[in-house]
Formats: sequence, C-alpha cells, structure tokens
Amino acid sequence: MPHNPTLYSNLLRQQQEIVTQLEQARQAGIGETREAIESILSENGFTLDEVFPRAGKGGRSHGTPRQSRTPKYLHSHHPMDGRSARAHPAFAPVKVDGRIDDAKARDRGMLNPQWVAEQRKGVLEALGIKSAEAYAKKHRYDLPDVA
Repeated sequence: MPHNPTLYSNLLRQQQEIVTQLEQARQAGIGETREAIESILSENGFTLDEVFPRAGKGGRSHGTPRQSRTPKYLHSHHPMDGRSARAHPAFAPVKVDGRIDDAKARDRGMLNPQWVAEQRKGVLEALGIKSAEAYAKKHRYDLPDVA
C-alpha cells in the first residue's frame, strides 16, 4: 500500500475540525441547558444557588491551597496544565478514556521540557525518558535552566 502523506494530513486536519466542532456544540448545549434550567427555576421563584448550593462558595474551603507548579504539557510553545490540556483539541490524539496518555504525549513532544527538567530520575524512567537533555534534543527544545 503506497504511503500518501496528503491523505493522512487531510484526515488529521478533518479530525481536528471535528474535535473543534464537537467541543463548540458541547459548549453551546451546556449554555442552552443552563439557560433552560435557570428559566424554570426563575418561574418557580428560585435561584440556581438556592437549589444547587456550592460548598464553601469561595473555592477551596478546606485543606491546603493548590500550589503553583510548572505546567506538565506544552502545545505550540504554550505551557498547559493537565485540565487545560484535556480540554484542548490538539490533545485529542493523545487522550485515552478522557485522560492524557503520557507515553503518547511524550512521543509527540507534548511534555513541557521545563517540567521534564524538574523531575526526579525515577519519574523520568517511569515515563520512558532517559534524561531531560535527551528529551529536549529529540524534540528540538532548548533545555531551560533549572535551579
């Protein structure tokens, strides 16, 4: 079977367009559903917060606050945390059951080299990365200075 890069690249582009359209339709559906629910609640004299109270109302009300860390993923030189990456259409090819498959992300160069450089040797071995330098070189990233 002859290799046809044009067909493959066209299919990848179409896949990306479909993923984007699906996410747009999902977001539109969420908005429409929320408006319908709020309308029903309003007609009956309730608010969304009265019927669906939020615990703490100010975000995290217990435990330690979320720490700022180096984002694990990278797309077009923009660092992303896992939550943002899972929602981003470019990460669709590396998602399995709604989660990012780190081996696939590693193979596509989607791990942030700054994050890779900060990891212990055991973490890198578990990811199948020999060293931060080797990862950066393979994916043509400049290795950041890590203190």
